[in-house]
Amino acid sequence: MTIKRMLLLLSAMAAFVAFAAPAAQANPEWYNEGVTIAGSETVEASGPITSEALGGAFKTPAEVDFHMFLSNPEGHARGVIDEATITVAEGGNPTNLPGCSLVAGTTTASPENPWTVTTATTDPEVTIDNVTFQNHYSSGCAAFGVPSTTAAAGQVTGTVEGECIVLNKSGDLKNEANAQPVTLTGEVCLPGITLE
Repeated sequence: MTIKRMLLLLSAMAAFVAFAAPAAQANPEWYNEGVTIAGSETVEASGPITSEALGGAFKTPAEVDFHMFLSNPEGHARGVIDEATITVAEGGNPTNLPGCSLVAGTTTASPENPWTVTTATTDPEVTIDNVTFQNHYSSGCAAFGVPSTTAAAGQVTGTVEGECIVLNKSGDLKNEANAQPVTLTGEVCLPGITLE
């Protein structure tokens, strides 16, 4: 076989491989009841979240509610959380430490200081930036060295599974007083909303 024919054959094979290769997956977008969100859509999300500190030795459960705006600018899912509420039961939410309860929780999310939501290019991963919250504890927590108020700030990541954002202890949240890691587990669900 001549060199010219070999080059032509290699060129044809390369073209075939390029044609046969699967196209790159498009950026994920938000859908509401199977329809792509156009413009911006308001969504209420809620679910049980547990914050973990001291390497998982201190766990604080609470119900969290988000007021969100979701959009798909340039075909890429984005979001803003302008209100985040931590709900505490009457009498407090017991932690895993005896006699120690969460009595109140506050966040910084507001229209002036929103938490931003971004998504990975191809994976159903969600990143929430600018997260800051405070947990207020009962006097019984002092016996374990837990102060009456703790604050954490940083970034949280999770994955979208069905209609829920599942948090899996990833991100870079840190206790503002001692820079120790704080992780979140649980899920926040957005009825009718999926990321595809």
